Amino acid sequence: MPTFLDEVADTLANELSTQARDKDVITPLVVAFSGGPDSTALLLALHKISERAGIKLYACHINHNLRGDESRADEEFCQKLCSKLQIPLEKVSLPLESGSAPSEDLMRQFRYQALLDFARRSKASFIATGHTLDDQAETMLFRLFRGTSPAGLKAMESTRMLAEDPAVYVVRPMLSLSKADCLRFLADEGIAARVDSSNKNEQYLRNYIRWQMVPVIESRFPEWKEHLGNLHQMLSDDDDYFEKIIQDLENEVRLESNLWSVEKTLTLPASLLSRLIVFELTRRNIQPSFERVKTIRSFIEGRDKHNAITLSSECVLKRVKENGITKGILWVETSKFAQEESEFYDTFFGNQCSLIRMPKQPGSSTSNVITWLNKALKVDFCSSHKSDYPPPSEWQALVDLSRVTQPLYVRTRKPGDLIQPFGMQETVRLKKYLQTHKSVNLPTLGTRKSMVVVANDEEVIWVPGVGLSEKLRVQKGSQAVHKLVFNELAPGNNTWA
Repeated sequence: MPTFLDEVADTLANELSTQARDKDVITPLVVAFSGGPDSTALLLALHKISERAGIKLYACHINHNLRGDESRADEEFCQKLCSKLQIPLEKVSLPLESGSAPSEDLMRQFRYQALLDFARRSKASFIATGHTLDDQAETMLFRLFRGTSPAGLKAMESTRMLAEDPAVYVVRPMLSLSKADCLRFLADEGIAARVDSSNKNEQYLRNYIRWQMVPVIESRFPEWKEHLGNLHQMLSDDDDYFEKIIQDLENEVRLESNLWSVEKTLTLPASLLSRLIVFELTRRNIQPSFERVKTIRSFIEGRDKHNAITLSSECVLKRVKENGITKGILWVETSKFAQEESEFYDTFFGNQCSLIRMPKQPGSSTSNVITWLNKALKVDFCSSHKSDYPPPSEWQALVDLSRVTQPLYVRTRKPGDLIQPFGMQETVRLKKYLQTHKSVNLPTLGTRKSMVVVANDEEVIWVPGVGLSEKLRVQKGSQAVHKLVFNELAPGNNTWA
């Protein structure tokens, strides 16, 4: 029966052999090392097989700075073990603060960018992560519940390209091994790894699945992880077959770099068009989901009348028209799209930012005239209040300002804006929030509709007509309750208000 080391060595050898490399040269390999049981088992296993595998190990520890002393202790553990094993260790601190609750996606982006940067500096083409069969099964469940495509249901591949020019790959040598296998291996080696207390935080959806759902599933279906692993293999085999077909289709529909012909895509069967979209999303490191694929199909088919839609923090889909008729669909990097849109943000309206004067005493009020918006913002300091809220579509709100810093401003939205959505503990990009919170009640600024926000120097706290930040929730005993109401100044074009 293969040992833990044999499984890691065989999987790693198989994955590295699929990539172009000189097999007679020692291969630099970066290990993502958190100090937890999985990554510790991976690092130790790779250290033991490094000579026969022909690899030179580097470790990278990413400190999220979210758990204070515990985070510092994790880093010290990693440093001591790497020193003992004589493995160079890169320590990276992310710009997060203890007690904050960044989204899982945001932390994941930070981690992979930090790993990629270190791999570049180390001349390494491979980054190894400690994902296990348990992680694979949990990811498949997560995507199934959230909504995904057959390709998305495959979850994690043993190898995926993280970046090009030069290519850097993420390899996962332990996807066929369980967390229990890792713990047994560490016990045999006499090493006690660190345990991340945030892994118990069920506000993160993956943790909720792990601690609330998985035990129930395992009590009735003890071999469910292996069965999902078999499903993953079957889906992978199907994808291998369709991959060449889809690549040929992509060449057929492409008019030029990143530009698809609408006419040709509309001739494709629905299943192939969906696979083509999934292929492009995956190529751009955007998670494919049923809703995302459905949105893109609607956009291509013309049922979504917008001229552009945001797919992720890195990519925008834009219509290309000729004589008023949509000729193609262009996949644009967000930075390039923002550059194209920068003319608007440089205009009068894009640069407006009005300070909000606040009433000082309960029972008093102030009125803020905002001429560029053609509105006045009335702020009432409530001496008594009810805990009901106006509908999110209204340009009025009942808020508790005790948990946000002042001064406050009215302005148009800006790239990089953040918000903590109502009912959530995580801070997310405003752009992501607006993808699921739409409004038809936007003001016209100049010649176009635009999003107006109320914000402080740190984040957006209210998007009038869309929704509030969780930080403004009025609770029993709230002491600084204000009612904010936008009123029209005068009818007509706000340019002359």
